[in-house]
Amino acid sequence: MLKIIAAHDSAFLIGNKNKLPWKVEEDIEHFRNEIKGKIIVLGRITYESLLQIKDNLDVSKIIVLTSNLNYDPKDDKVIVFHKVFDILRYSQDNEIYICGGSKIYEEFLPYVDQMIITEIKGRYEGDSYFPLYNKNDFKLIKEKKLSDQATVKYLNHLKKESKQY
Repeated sequence: MLKIIAAHDSAFLIGNKNKLPWKVEEDIEHFRNEIKGKIIVLGRITYESLLQIKDNLDVSKIIVLTSNLNYDPKDDKVIVFHKVFDILRYSQDNEIYICGGSKIYEEFLPYVDQMIITEIKGRYEGDSYFPLYNKNDFKLIKEKKLSDQATVKYLNHLKKESKQY
């Protein structure tokens, strides 16, 4: 199963210079609880922005997607893939959480089974956005208010592309 987990503001902003543009502790706790013990996928830039805290994430495995064929994170907990197709094939036998950045979200959006989206109230300054998607392609299955500033929506993908991997 393939899931996207992300937080964005009202303008779909997700980042500013490889950092979150807001500080909402409830969302950080929610994110850590959701990915605990799971396999996560990150783009190389997002992975490198998390190097200082990656050991605190408590995940079973980190997959880094990069076009750099020589990339070596020098970490036994990290697997490097170079093609979305290979991760899609790998996800057939594993529950995988897509954790960003924006290009990674965009590449996997047509294939995900579910999205776990935290909507952060307001508009912030930044340079990285979650891809726009057709809300008719998703069905809200659950909503959870984390705080006055953050609400999590669990969305099932209704029109997932069916391709053989």
